[in-house]
Amino acid sequence: GGRTRLYDALDRAITLLSREAPRRRDGRIVRRVVIVITDGFDYTSTISHTEVIHRANAAEVTIYSITLPSYVLSVTGRRRVPTLLDASGIVRQTGGRDFSAEERDFTPIFKAIAEEIRASYILAYYPPPEHRRDGRFHEITVTVRRPGLIVRQSRRGYLAPQG
Repeated sequence: GGRTRLYDALDRAITLLSREAPRRRDGRIVRRVVIVITDGFDYTSTISHTEVIHRANAAEVTIYSITLPSYVLSVTGRRRVPTLLDASGIVRQTGGRDFSAEERDFTPIFKAIAEEIRASYILAYYPPPEHRRDGRFHEITVTVRRPGLIVRQSRRGYLAPQG
């Protein structure tokens, strides 16, 4: 609550990861991840949620959120109320997941996030020459032939550089 600048904080974390975190370590690609613990509400940020999504995807940063029970939930005692973070699509559109913190012990949530990161793998896609530098967003869908196999696609596509 209070005067949380959630989008500004996410943008700062993305900037730090872009500048400081290596893309490769020991020849392997390193995933850049931000985990934010929040009530899900943003107040007075100077950056928009759409800009956070754009910057995170450009920097290949995945955002996970652990949403604390909102003040509305504690007042009403009912189901969790959707927050601005939910509505913004930041977590979903950067390939992350939102976890609801119902208990004080976050250990199971952190274990689930760590397992998801550890169990993930990267598929390479090389676009045709005419789409490599057109400055447009291109949607990609991953499908599998094996029945019952669940694929969780982290990104909806890619933004080609301009020029």
